[in-house]
Amino acid sequence: MHISISRGGRGYDDAGRGVAVQGATVSAGGTLATTDASGNALLRLAPGRHTVRARKPGLVRSFRDRATVRP
Repeated sequence: MHISISRGGRGYDDAGRGVAVQGATVSAGGTLATTDASGNALLRLAPGRHTVRARKPGLVRSFRDRATVRP
């Protein structure tokens, strides 16, 4: 299964606009990926519920999000 995580790779500028964050680490289910220039990361996750987080040094860590991968 593949799940595309893009929500975790977006940040907000001083005007409150959502912007892509390149180089953030996205983690879920013990798997790590790094966001690309568009703020997207691809994680390979087993079926089930996973907690997803994104972080990048110098920025505020994301709120955790939940993802469900169906078999």
